[in-house]
Amino acid sequence: MSSSFRETANWVISIREKVKEGSIKHGSEVFVFTDNSTAEATMNKGSSESPLLHQMVLDLRNMEMVGDIIIHFVWISGKRMIRQGTDGLSRGAFSSGVMSGEKFLKFLPLHQSAFERRLGLDKPDKEKILGLEEIVRGWCPSRNGRVRRIARPKDWFYEVVLDSEGS
Repeated sequence: MSSSFRETANWVISIREKVKEGSIKHGSEVFVFTDNSTAEATMNKGSSESPLLHQMVLDLRNMEMVGDIIIHFVWISGKRMIRQGTDGLSRGAFSSGVMSGEKFLKFLPLHQSAFERRLGLDKPDKEKILGLEEIVRGWCPSRNGRVRRIARPKDWFYEVVLDSEGS
């Protein structure tokens, strides 16, 4: 079996056991952070040409329904996993990242925008972010004289839905 299959199977087995024993409570959201892009893509796509991987996707979706949970697969770079310390655990490296006492969430910058993460910014740098936004806007030309805008988190649930033009 491939390493993608083995890693994904370990996640599925672990989540199944935790749902069954009740340590994952009904209504929970489960975040799986992996540097395995195949596992992340397969789980988010919802299918696979590989019968074994496809069965695992179905198992996870079934667990979501039965356990009333939401499972998110999130890809993170292997370099981030090395800095965080998880990558070295299988080789007995217990002195880096969270194993040395650093805060776990420091390595998961979910509070940052894609622009901040792409630019490697610890703190927002408005000029750099605006420059990168202009590049992204260049990928999506204006339509009917309307300039495309980039939605911020505060816009995601109201402004974007109310904008029937999709700009």
